[in-house]
Amino acid sequence: MKINISKKLGAKLLTMLLIFQAVFVVNIRAYAAGSGSMYGYSDDYNRRTGIGAWSEGYSAVRYGSLGRMSELGFSLHPPSTSAPGLGRYKITKVVIDLGIGTSLSSYQLKTDWGTFNLREARGMNEENYSATVVLNKIVDFAHRRDEVYFRLIAYGSASNPFGDSVYGTVHYEYLGPLEEPNTPPVVSIIQPSSGQSFLKYQKPTLKYNAYDVDGNTMTGTTSVNINGSWQTIDTRTGIKNAETTTVNISDSVWRSLPSNVNVDFRVMLNDGKATDSKSISIQKLNNLPSVTITEPTQSLTLRTDQPPTVKARVNDSDGDVLSVTLQYLDGSTWRDAVTNTNLASGQTTSLLIPNSVWQSLSFNREYQFRVKVNDGDSNSYSGNTARVTKINTAPNVAILKPVMNEKMFWGYLPFSWQINDIDNDNINLKIWTDTPNIVNNGVLYSGSIGKMPYTNNYLSRAYLPLGKHNIFFEFKDGFHTVQRSVPINIEDIADIHINDNDTFYIPIFNMEKSDIYYRRINNALDSKKYIFNVLELPVNQNFVRSIQGIENVTGDSDYTNNGNRLYTLDTLNVQKVADWIYSKVNSAEHPLIKVVETGNTITLKNIEFEDEEKDYTTTVPVPRGKERQFKFEHYPQIYENADSEITFNGQWLMDDSFTIFDRNPVTRDGEDITITLGKSGRYIVSAKEKDHILNPAGIDFSKESKPKDIELYAHRRPVAKISYIDNGNDTLNLESKSYDLDFETRADKGIQQEIWQYRYVGYDDTIIQDWRPITSLKNFAPNINYKTDIRLTVKDYGARLDLINDGELTDTDIITIDAMGKPPIAEFEYKVGTTLANSVMADGEVYKGNVGHETLQLDPSYTIWNDFFGKVTTRLVTWTKNQAQLNGEIPTSNALATRLTVRNKYNLTDSITKSVSVKDIKVNNNSQVVNNNKHFNVLINLSSSSIMDKWGNFRIVVTSNDLDNTNFELNNVFSNRYTRDGMMVNDRNKDQKLDYTVSVYSRRTGELISRENYSMILNRPPTVDISISPSKLYEGDRGRVKILAEDPDLDHLYLEVRHRVNNGQWKTIWTKADVPSGKEQSFNIDKLVEGYNELMVIATDPHGATGTDAIGFNVLPIRVYGNLRPNPAMAGDKIYFFITTEGYVDRLEIVVPHEIVSKDNRSSMGYSSVKYPLRYNVNGSLEIKEDIFDYIVWISTDLTLDKNNNRLRKPYRFIVRAYKEDLMRETELELDIKGDVRELLKPGIKNKYGN
Repeated sequence: MKINISKKLGAKLLTMLLIFQAVFVVNIRAYAAGSGSMYGYSDDYNRRTGIGAWSEGYSAVRYGSLGRMSELGFSLHPPSTSAPGLGRYKITKVVIDLGIGTSLSSYQLKTDWGTFNLREARGMNEENYSATVVLNKIVDFAHRRDEVYFRLIAYGSASNPFGDSVYGTVHYEYLGPLEEPNTPPVVSIIQPSSGQSFLKYQKPTLKYNAYDVDGNTMTGTTSVNINGSWQTIDTRTGIKNAETTTVNISDSVWRSLPSNVNVDFRVMLNDGKATDSKSISIQKLNNLPSVTITEPTQSLTLRTDQPPTVKARVNDSDGDVLSVTLQYLDGSTWRDAVTNTNLASGQTTSLLIPNSVWQSLSFNREYQFRVKVNDGDSNSYSGNTARVTKINTAPNVAILKPVMNEKMFWGYLPFSWQINDIDNDNINLKIWTDTPNIVNNGVLYSGSIGKMPYTNNYLSRAYLPLGKHNIFFEFKDGFHTVQRSVPINIEDIADIHINDNDTFYIPIFNMEKSDIYYRRINNALDSKKYIFNVLELPVNQNFVRSIQGIENVTGDSDYTNNGNRLYTLDTLNVQKVADWIYSKVNSAEHPLIKVVETGNTITLKNIEFEDEEKDYTTTVPVPRGKERQFKFEHYPQIYENADSEITFNGQWLMDDSFTIFDRNPVTRDGEDITITLGKSGRYIVSAKEKDHILNPAGIDFSKESKPKDIELYAHRRPVAKISYIDNGNDTLNLESKSYDLDFETRADKGIQQEIWQYRYVGYDDTIIQDWRPITSLKNFAPNINYKTDIRLTVKDYGARLDLINDGELTDTDIITIDAMGKPPIAEFEYKVGTTLANSVMADGEVYKGNVGHETLQLDPSYTIWNDFFGKVTTRLVTWTKNQAQLNGEIPTSNALATRLTVRNKYNLTDSITKSVSVKDIKVNNNSQVVNNNKHFNVLINLSSSSIMDKWGNFRIVVTSNDLDNTNFELNNVFSNRYTRDGMMVNDRNKDQKLDYTVSVYSRRTGELISRENYSMILNRPPTVDISISPSKLYEGDRGRVKILAEDPDLDHLYLEVRHRVNNGQWKTIWTKADVPSGKEQSFNIDKLVEGYNELMVIATDPHGATGTDAIGFNVLPIRVYGNLRPNPAMAGDKIYFFITTEGYVDRLEIVVPHEIVSKDNRSSMGYSSVKYPLRYNVNGSLEIKEDIFDYIVWISTDLTLDKNNNRLRKPYRFIVRAYKEDLMRETELELDIKGDVRELLKPGIKNKYGN
């Protein structure tokens, strides 16, 4: 708390005199009694610490008592003490000392900050009583008479409350001289007015006046309240008293403000000591956009694969860029479906509901759709809706295999079906049996079979016991479930005819059961026949093992876990079995699955036609029938990232025209056919042929063979990819980013094996250490002495995940960590008095930055060269991978040893030390552009602390692409002065800048001594602002247009103003040449036209640079409306027209219907005639007004209503026209006539008002 004390010293003196008077009386009485008192004070001040104390009071001089004295007044008056005098002080405490304190009295200290009760005395009489009151108050002593006054009062019955002495001591601290008084500033917002409204394209300019009577410079901060928080949009410093500040609200801020609500702007003014603020509220007006659904106009019924399209037309009178959103009604909630953006007013757009949204909606239900339009500020919704009913039809399913009660065999259960779904839905299939104790709980297949064309077959290897089983099929399209069931019979293998060409698949059962089935099989074979199961694997020697006796088949995993299940007799030679298997591998009758890499060829060999009747067309080189055909079924969907299907997929192709396979040529070698499998996937190759037989009559009795199928797979090679992270300590963390496109979504990206290796290679490509395994991918350390090769080899899963060794492919990636083993080559130069410009590193990489914060990234080639100008105060400059540290001024010594440290991207460090000489030549540039930026006069002065009289030894060269002469030498005209005048400016890159370099060379050695880069602005474009007043305008009004154009180069400007209405053609309405920068121009625009008006101003400087500004404003139409009273009226009544007009209307005209005028014969009856039409002059200076006119409908006017209110004729229509100069708007008023005033004259009839 700070208190300014202004008590006068005279008050103290008066108090002191009163005390002295009392003491004098006491002394007189005491003299008779032998008593008296004496005033005393003490002054203590420490100039070093600024701490002092002032004490004053009274002591008894006789008889040791002050008697009944009960008050003491004392004060602090710094000019009366040894303190520095006037200024700011801190009153820390007040101490009261009494000769004797008595419990018969209570003591109070009264101060400017309140009254304080002092402590009670200890006992009846406490000698040397002392009490302290802590204040810590700040006091300003501004005038010589200022003081702080204190008053000690004793209350009670004691006859001697103070004893023989009483003193008050004020402890204080001097804080310093007083600050000059300050009057707060005052801010006044003069534009716009609070409550004013602006169209959204009519961005206002804010202006405020600042006042400070103290003459302080001020800082003005302009803010806008957005979403409840103030955001600063402009800050101005150095504002002087009575200065007007203009704040141009940026386009981005204006666009961000909400429309059609009050927006608060605030200006805060600060003079460094105090602040003032003012606020205004304005509105940004926005006309709402509109949208209409144009299609569909009637309710639609669409399938689940037919998402609807809604067309809508948008309009916006503001001309905003619009966006529309299609919404659908979900229960009671409108949800967004799709949004189109960047639409113009009047544009029609199509909104297609996304398939994902359409599929999420229920079927067999009607949905409503509407369109939401947004202009960036507000939303509107279509007044009409579209109605669409989504339907779905269950798929039509037929089971082709098995047929009812078909005989099938365990371990080989082929299923096929046919589907037709007009909705083309994705269908999931589940095949299962209700037979208990079957693997996977009886589920034989469960998964998606896709969309058209659907997968139509599946081969199950499941074991089903002998007997009858039900096979169930369940098809789901997401909306319907279709179920089918087929009974089948599993026969005993002992009942099957066995021959050499049969392959049997071993079912899933335990060892005991296996033994039984093997025995049954062997009983059906003689000792020279074999039974084996290749489980769809390409058999090779690696998988033929010495298997003795019967091998157990353990379960479903046998199809994916290591190895064949091969059964032979104990005495059978294993090699013989292998030979027999190999003889079957390439057999056209029993081929195994073939696997190739995508893009490779495969040959169909041993294609023969057999006919028991030998009805061949030829037998050379092999038997042939006729009409041989091939069919290729391609299933790319078995792999991820699937390729497209082959051409003619699933179609039978005639052999004689089979020359192209999926756009690749077919190669033939005799009967062998070679094709290229250019697309990945599963292929089923089928062939069929006819025999050749004619009966004696020539009738063709040929029959077609059953198709022969071969299964092929083509899959893609994996991709090996090495990634690494530099740990910053000469080690790397390695990581594989490898993948296989066929199975990329697996956790291992389709890679089943990775092999990491490294080796060292000398810089002469000699192998120092061959490949060795990398044991840890973390913190791998390359050898700095050699090139380190890192190799990653990956292997995929082959063609199928459920089989092993089925065409697995590999890929390899190698990276080299090359340390080069050589130090860098560094060339650099320092100069006095210049700053860091740039650093040009290896391969031309340029990195710019501030001194002390330069960032470098070096190329691993280690060859770097620097051409930078820097300041440095230390003898050590260290460049690392991340930053360069440059500080201060370079020393002025003749030599400076500087160490440059370079790291490559692998943090393998080499360094070089180079000594450089300090060159203290300084370039002082005083060049200027003259003749309106057409010519450049160069003036260079050199300075140096060591070279004073050898200026002729230097050659100054200027280079610039912005001059006609891009390279020229300056003339040494006097001492250190170099000039060249009249150089023609040629701003080739049109950037309005003149960039040039000044280089200083030694004439003797040609050495570059110094080089400086400079840039000058050639021309800056003008800025311009346009406004129109008043803010509310009607058609026919005159608007006052004001233009303020400024040019930063103070060029005179050419101004052109253009005008258009309702987005029509721009027309030039005003021009003016040779306008000084900053001089406001104005003109009138007369007879404004109703609608949305726009003004655009273009300011052009003599160099062709332009600045533009535009405003938009609505011009309102004049209006006229009103009513007639009474209505209905009687013939002969006086009627009154109540007419309201808007827009400064100056004349009214009322056209009376001809039917009434024709009946008007008042002039022939001696009455004053009426002049038609009725015309009136009204006050044209009022914007909105109501005028009342009367007119007597003549007595002979025909009735329109009878007395029962039955209509006799149409009402009479009066046309009311409002004029504003030559502009006119009109409205119609209707009047009914019911009855005749003459009827009121008949006896006994009340008048029309009921009297």
